[in-house]
Amino acid sequence: MVVTIALAIFATAQPQLARAQEAPFGLVDWEPIAGKPVLAGTGTNTWDRKTRERGYILMGDDGIFHLWYTGYDRDRPDTMSLGHATSRDGTHWTRDPHNPIFTGSWVEDMCVVKQDGTYQMFAEGKNDIAHRLSSGDGVHWTEHGSLDIRKTDGTPIDPGPYGTPTAWFENGTWYEWHSVKLNTLSFKVLRRKTPAHRQIIDNMISISLDHKSRVSEAYSIFHIRTSSDLC
Repeated sequence: MVVTIALAIFATAQPQLARAQEAPFGLVDWEPIAGKPVLAGTGTNTWDRKTRERGYILMGDDGIFHLWYTGYDRDRPDTMSLGHATSRDGTHWTRDPHNPIFTGSWVEDMCVVKQDGTYQMFAEGKNDIAHRLSSGDGVHWTEHGSLDIRKTDGTPIDPGPYGTPTAWFENGTWYEWHSVKLNTLSFKVLRRKTPAHRQIIDNMISISLDHKSRVSEAYSIFHIRTSSDLC
């Protein structure tokens, strides 16, 4: 799957009837404003000839947007490498001359959080296994291995994929969502005092995605639940 990164703005939300409760539809309704992707694979003989999965953008203390993204150079790569780009306006991006900035393990579909001066990256690794990296400057990264995720009774989760991690830090606790199982969008809420170890505290939602038309519906429900329950 090839994914490009494009700029978007909030679209004016039209009144909609939520099936269970009111929801912030403005957070999930987007309208592209660029005529083409603002960052895409080069299409040439480079490490990021192609890009894919979710990139992540944070604004730095310098007022500059920082983007982390995944690149690869062939159809069946041995690994997915991490790239970095910067922008002053969110539209015009400059690739880091030191790219790829990390090649030590498979990195894609990442989420980046800066906490206490350190960047924590939660990313999908090979075989859809979530793992964590950290960095003091957002460019030089250290691998910390797969996330140790436990069931509510403290035992390890069953073997299998757990990717697309999303995490944040709130009131001294790390929280995380991830998806599990093929053809299923299953978000679980986890929390732990440290970013490396997680324990499930709520199995929020599990929706079959056997038909592609249901994907947008599933994500809408996901946003409703996360907004009302945790935000």
